[in-house]
Amino acid sequence: MISRYFWQTKPRRYRERPDDPQAHKVYTMERAIIGSCIGAHVDEDDLQAIANHACRKWRVAKVEVVVKGMGTALFGECDHEIRLNKDWHGDNVPVLVHELAHWIASEIWGDDNIEAHGPEWAQVYRVLLNDYKVLPYECSAVLFDKYEVRYEEDIKPPRKVEVAATEE
Repeated sequence: MISRYFWQTKPRRYRERPDDPQAHKVYTMERAIIGSCIGAHVDEDDLQAIANHACRKWRVAKVEVVVKGMGTALFGECDHEIRLNKDWHGDNVPVLVHELAHWIASEIWGDDNIEAHGPEWAQVYRVLLNDYKVLPYECSAVLFDKYEVRYEEDIKPPRKVEVAATEE
C-alpha cells in the first residue's frame, strides 16, 4: 500500500460549524504551508522541547506531547496533552504549532470565551509559526489575508500575559 500525505488525498469537505466559522479556511491555508515542510525528521524529545519552550515563553502551564499512530492530531481530548500522529514525521512541527496555539489561547482566554480558530487563536498561531521557523510573521499575514482567516495584530488578553524573552 502506498502511503500518502493527507494533502495529497482528495480534499476533505469541511462542514461549516457555527461555533468555528474559520476552521475550513485555516485547514485549506495549512495545506499550502505544510507542503514546504516535508522531509525534516523531528523526534519526540525535540517536539516536547518546542512545546516546553512555547509554554515557558507564553507563561502558561506545560503540555505533554504524545506521538502515537493515529489519524489526526488532537488537543483537548486529555488534559495537558497534545497527541500527534507518528507517521507524519517532519510534518509534526507545523501540526504541533497549530495545536500549541490552541493550548496557549485556551490557557489565556479560556475555551468558552473564544472561537477554536478565531482571531485570538490566529494571532498566537502567527507568532508561533514565526518563532519555530515554519513561516515568517510577515508572510503569515499575506497567507491569512489570501485565505480570509481573521486575525488581529493587537489582541489584548483578558489577563496580563507577558511573553518571556526568547532564550538563544
